[in-house]
Amino acid sequence: MIKAAQEREELQRQGDELDQQIQKSEREIRALEKTLGHLFAKNAGYKKTFTPVSEASAQFEQKSLLEEQHRAALSKYRSQRLEQSELEEEMQRLQSRAEELNDEKSLATTQLMDVSDQSSKLHDSLRARGSKLERVKENVQRLMNDHRRAMGASAEETTALELQVAHDDTRAAGLAVVQGLTQLAMQDPRLASVIERKMVDAGIQPPGPDDFIEEMEDVDMSQYEF
Repeated sequence: MIKAAQEREELQRQGDELDQQIQKSEREIRALEKTLGHLFAKNAGYKKTFTPVSEASAQFEQKSLLEEQHRAALSKYRSQRLEQSELEEEMQRLQSRAEELNDEKSLATTQLMDVSDQSSKLHDSLRARGSKLERVKENVQRLMNDHRRAMGASAEETTALELQVAHDDTRAAGLAVVQGLTQLAMQDPRLASVIERKMVDAGIQPPGPDDFIEEMEDVDMSQYEF
């Protein structure tokens, strides 16, 4: 966005300079047109006399000088008109580019607002999930303490249930990582092939539609024996 704004300011500056050049050229062209008008009037006056003029006379020399001035002024006039046309085309190009930059800026601003909104929602979701996770951990810890007391396990002893829970936690964490990578690939197709190749290289099977981690407030430990 900063680069686009700088480019737009530079284009505006160039446009102002071109506008000044065009105004200067227009003033010069008006002056030339006025001069040409005087020359045409004088030439017309000379042509009306139809009086033969000697090449050695002062009138002939003046006529030749005026004709030379007329040709030079006409050439300069045509050159100025061409330059003005080129400047106007350049001005139009700069104006079109400035409009494109404004459109790009508006699009970038909209995208930035969307990203900011999505980021805010994501942070809210993560905070909510963090709170739920803490409650789940506390509940699991309480149940595990009850289980250890019921089993009479010593501090150094690990029960079969604890091993099973640890295994399930590890599997769930791995599945969560794989699901996160899969969602990232779905959101950005450019990363899909890279992520898929890395997962295949690591011997990881991408999750199917039925593989998911269910969010819950309480942990159901009824599947385990105490």
